[in-house]
Amino acid sequence: MRLALLVMVGWVVCAGGRVAARPDGVFDVDGRPAVRAVVTTSAALPEVSGVESEMTRALLGVLADLRGRSLEALRATVPPNPALGDASGPTVAVVHLFAAEAGGKAGVSARRVEVRRAPDGGFVALRQDEGGRIERVTLRGEAFGALVRTWQAYRGGFGEVTLARGQVVTLDRPYVAGRVVFTPEVLSARMNGGSRTNLEGTTRDLSQATMFARLPARYDPREPAGLLIWLDPTASGRPPSVFESAADAGNLIVVGVADAGNNRLVVDRYQFAFDLLATASERFHVDPRRVYLTGMSGGGRVASILLGCFPETFAGAVPIVGMSFYQRVPNGVGKFWPAAYQRPAAEAMRVLRTRRIGAITGEQDFNQREMENTIDLMQRDGLSARLWSFARMGHEMPTAERFAEALAWVDDPWQKAREEESSRAAAALGNYVARFGETAPTSEASRRVLIRVTEIGPWTEAAWKAVRLLGTGPRATGTPR
Repeated sequence: MRLALLVMVGWVVCAGGRVAARPDGVFDVDGRPAVRAVVTTSAALPEVSGVESEMTRALLGVLADLRGRSLEALRATVPPNPALGDASGPTVAVVHLFAAEAGGKAGVSARRVEVRRAPDGGFVALRQDEGGRIERVTLRGEAFGALVRTWQAYRGGFGEVTLARGQVVTLDRPYVAGRVVFTPEVLSARMNGGSRTNLEGTTRDLSQATMFARLPARYDPREPAGLLIWLDPTASGRPPSVFESAADAGNLIVVGVADAGNNRLVVDRYQFAFDLLATASERFHVDPRRVYLTGMSGGGRVASILLGCFPETFAGAVPIVGMSFYQRVPNGVGKFWPAAYQRPAAEAMRVLRTRRIGAITGEQDFNQREMENTIDLMQRDGLSARLWSFARMGHEMPTAERFAEALAWVDDPWQKAREEESSRAAAALGNYVARFGETAPTSEASRRVLIRVTEIGPWTEAAWKAVRLLGTGPRATGTPR
């Protein structure tokens, strides 16, 4: 059901379709800044205590609980003279604003603001005044998008899964636009070292797209799954069967999109990768630390470029018989394959060095020499890169066993980190039981101990035991489309 329109008070429409701000801004209450904002998936406001974790908030349907600097960042997304904006898109979130009581503490929720995605990828805030009038205001797109990326992405439930596991299915529209939009400015900043680019922005139309997904055999929203984004060199986009055994063993969702092959503008292929990520992350419970890219031939090149340019988003890549690099690559006879993008800035390089690139080629692949030399350059530059080169393999997909070996190596750092999280969370829960017994917390101090368990090892067995002791129930089951 569509949410009721909730729009701001105190804005006057001026000539040219813009609005002028009075003291009461869109994220203010009665002319004063709010002291707290609880961001939810619907108009309903669950009971949220002062101390929660990302896991307990997610179980309540809360995307974020903003105070202090994070709340100031939200208010800063409203420009001085914002345009009205097109609010016909889907709802991104509902922001419940709290006014200040005596002593500076947050009182009851005083105002709600709905934020919708605009058709152009931007964001529009809506609020309703006391007279029931609906008005809207366009937010600073990049600033609000950056804020949204810090919130919980999953919008589904934690009960029964209605989508078939172990089968490639077509996802119902509408799809979710990626949180990065490939404009010329983004291309310049991320891929061209800040220099001007002659590439135009994305032209893809999500209303005409067709996305596919395959849930692993043991998918359960109570345990976040990994995500493998398939970049097909052909127009098909359906995840191939060679991924199935690796995806089931590693609990990975595989997604792809049709009509995004080598004949498509590369900017659209970049954009579709982020659209797939955004759509899957809202419908399925995805661990954002475990998002991987894979592709064959030109798709492998796109996978390696996206990992190099957005290492904070993607945790690794498995390029198959094709990859690209930020340095030119010698071909062994005095010439070079050109660099595909500019070397990432210092902070991005620091993150990239924590990622893994497991590439696959064969002795009969015409890209073998380039991939061998690329991996050598990557390793010399401090990147964690490895190449699997198989006899009698040409420019083709690997066997399921070969792909599984490369993907397992890329995924291994997460597996080890997850084991440590589970162990630490179990120990923290054991400390709680030793101090307070296997009973619900009776004080704020004991409650904090259980919350800490869900922070140390979210979604682990110990965390779920802590949730049961806390009495925090999961929100209603959502139906993936």
